[in-house]
Amino acid sequence: MSDSGDSDVYWVPYKERPEWSDITPVPEDDGITPVVVIAHSEKFKDVYDYFRAVLQKNEKSERALHLTKEAVELNPANYTVWQYRRDLLKELATDLRSELYYVECVIKQSPKNYQVWHHRRVLVEWLQDPSQELDLTGDTLISDPKNYHAYRRDLLKELATDLRSELYYVECVIKQSPKNYQVWHHRRVLVEWLQDPSQELDLTGDTLISDPKNYHAWQHRQWAIKTFGLFDKELEFVDNLISEDVRNNSAWNQRYFVMNNHLGWSDLNVQKEICYTLEKIRFIKNNESAWNYLRGVLLHDKRGVSGNAVVLSFCEDLFKNRCHSPYLLAFIIDICDEVIKKGETSITYGPERALELCNALADKYDKIRTKYWNYMANKFKALIDLKATY
Repeated sequence: MSDSGDSDVYWVPYKERPEWSDITPVPEDDGITPVVVIAHSEKFKDVYDYFRAVLQKNEKSERALHLTKEAVELNPANYTVWQYRRDLLKELATDLRSELYYVECVIKQSPKNYQVWHHRRVLVEWLQDPSQELDLTGDTLISDPKNYHAYRRDLLKELATDLRSELYYVECVIKQSPKNYQVWHHRRVLVEWLQDPSQELDLTGDTLISDPKNYHAWQHRQWAIKTFGLFDKELEFVDNLISEDVRNNSAWNQRYFVMNNHLGWSDLNVQKEICYTLEKIRFIKNNESAWNYLRGVLLHDKRGVSGNAVVLSFCEDLFKNRCHSPYLLAFIIDICDEVIKKGETSITYGPERALELCNALADKYDKIRTKYWNYMANKFKALIDLKATY
């Protein structure tokens, strides 16, 4: 639906129609000094000038009803037109089933139009007959799975529909559109209504096999696990994913989620996770995901990044064996930074070493972040210069 079209060839302006000669059109009032004047077509101006006129007169007639139809064709999102059309339908006792059919045609042309869906909802309430609505919303969602699902949920409640069949329907939509936030949210609401999460781990698991980094599947999985306490086998699930792809950042994030929300960060668990992560880093040293996870684990170590002897020894062994992974070098810089902030004196982890590593990263090993490493280098150089003054 638009300002103009092929039908304009046969269109007669209202100002030229004898049956409208009794109406004085009301132009749009943009004010004395409008900031932006919208360039409407002559047809648009004509239709809406006459619409404003009948609205002011509060005329309730068949010709006014027809006028609202033309106004909708030009702008189906105009709420005032739809509201006035409903007033006319009531006043004129119009056949509401023919109106339902008309609205269905508008929806097919403008399926993401909130105003037309609201208009249809009102009609269904007046008729007290929602028998066509699940089919209509189903057909709409087949062509556009990301269309808003709220109307369908209201129907499910009203019709007391079998929610398990709706779960199956949603599963089919997810398989076709697995990164569709709206359908995942719709499923979440259904599971909440049913209070039955028994299928959710399998569904999200299957989805993540084909796309291990599907954010919406992970989000839904975390919600189901946390809401219904489904933590028991999650660490095993995550471990399998990491074993298949040690660089799977989403799986590492899920591991942290399980530790943070279920197993907890006791000293024993911290040490277990450190050992687990170091083994994965030893396997692939240039793995940002594992290094980031190690940082996250050490947040729960009272000794910090610089106080864990196992981690320090591991990093130094890698460095001595000429490992120049930017993540290793950056980690050692973090160790230096923490030692300096603690006010500790260390030959191994002083500003001099941090400066050397920053320069190495800027010049050779992490050139994409050269400006950042130069910034950090200046910071450590300033500390060295300050120390020299004492």
